[in-house]
Amino acid sequence: MSNLSHEGAIEGSKKLLDNEKDDQLNKEVETRTEKDDCDPVGRILEGFHRFKTTKFDKYPELYRELAEGQSPKFLVFACSDSRVSPSHVLDFQPGEAFMVRNIANLVPAFNQLRYSGVGATIEYAVVTLEVENILVIGHSRCGGIERLMTLPEDGSTANDFVDDWVKIGLPAKAKVKAEFGHLPLPEQIHKYMSNLSHEGAIEGSKKLLDNEKDDQLNKEVEAKIEKDDCDPVGRILDGFHRFKTTRFDKYPELYRELAKGQSPKFLVFACSDSRVSPSHVLDFQPGEAFMVRNIANLVPAFNQLRYSGVGATIEYAVATLEVENILVIGHSRCGGIKRLMTHPEDGSTANDFVDDWVKIGLPAKAKVKAEFGDLPLCEQIHKCEKEAVNLSLINLQTYPYVQERMAEGAIALRGGYFDFVKGCFQLWEVKSTVTPPISTCCK
Repeated sequence: MSNLSHEGAIEGSKKLLDNEKDDQLNKEVETRTEKDDCDPVGRILEGFHRFKTTKFDKYPELYRELAEGQSPKFLVFACSDSRVSPSHVLDFQPGEAFMVRNIANLVPAFNQLRYSGVGATIEYAVVTLEVENILVIGHSRCGGIERLMTLPEDGSTANDFVDDWVKIGLPAKAKVKAEFGHLPLPEQIHKYMSNLSHEGAIEGSKKLLDNEKDDQLNKEVEAKIEKDDCDPVGRILDGFHRFKTTRFDKYPELYRELAKGQSPKFLVFACSDSRVSPSHVLDFQPGEAFMVRNIANLVPAFNQLRYSGVGATIEYAVATLEVENILVIGHSRCGGIKRLMTHPEDGSTANDFVDDWVKIGLPAKAKVKAEFGDLPLCEQIHKCEKEAVNLSLINLQTYPYVQERMAEGAIALRGGYFDFVKGCFQLWEVKSTVTPPISTCCK
């Protein structure tokens, strides 16, 4: 693809700037989400344009600060389900939450052989970033939990990854069966989670209702992020209250439709980094994107023994949900890619999971070293942030469901790169070769 200026790339989307009120923007997003004839490239570039003009350009101090580094207070585990992004449901803003998203928001026990992806995010968030809060979020009508609760007792399976992954939850299933086995299956599935009263939970957060304008709310969030004496429970409940009052209650038809099921057009791989949520950067709305977030947005090659978590999301998204687009997004100043590029050549390691996980990117590192080994290390890291995306796009093609859908012309693979220092986004597509990127950089 040829390079396009930011203005040219989003031609036709300028109407989004006519009215910056939250209500109007959400109504336009509802209409866009409901369209079946989605132009994926246009959707991605429009989403970035909206982020750029309504957030990045409006709050330069916030994004300059984030460019220097992240200090999230939260590590959050949430489901890949397109309807439950914590950036929406709990209103997490850039810099607040290091994020993991996988099938059924599962956290396996410590296991260096099988679960290095989850282990790496926990290790990096707790040891390096020193997060103070870990939050695991379940949700209603979870396809992963439904599969867990209906797994054949004889251990048989009809898929490559999903059943193996959800088996992490077998102790929870056993507990529910023992205590609520007399209930109908839908109620048993629901019992997997505990109930919370929304009204009782949000006491003290009503101040957020005083002004619903986007600018004012964003300013409050900025101030809140800057506070070191964060009340984590209050922050979580305030965030949900804001979502409930400004989105869920205002657009009942949208959420009633989503309650029936999800039909996302995108499967998105993005980094766990707290500064790069696709729900912000590309303005993905509920129902649009099935999401995976891990260290350095890496996609390993097909491997049923070691990478069932990633495999399960690909299998479910492609074979069951039949997504039409897979997008892998890299970003500037990625800690995971920096570790990959500075990993000792002798193979020694000082951690339990991180080095093992980022080794997925070794072919990308080797390519960068071969082609740009004469450049300063910081420039090599920058090159590898993009080359690792290309490697992930190659690895995606080792999954049989992806191969089949590509052969049918039913799915497209794209790479993206978000530079949060300059406020730029690049997008490229897998054809027979990787195409040149579309650049959406500021002037």
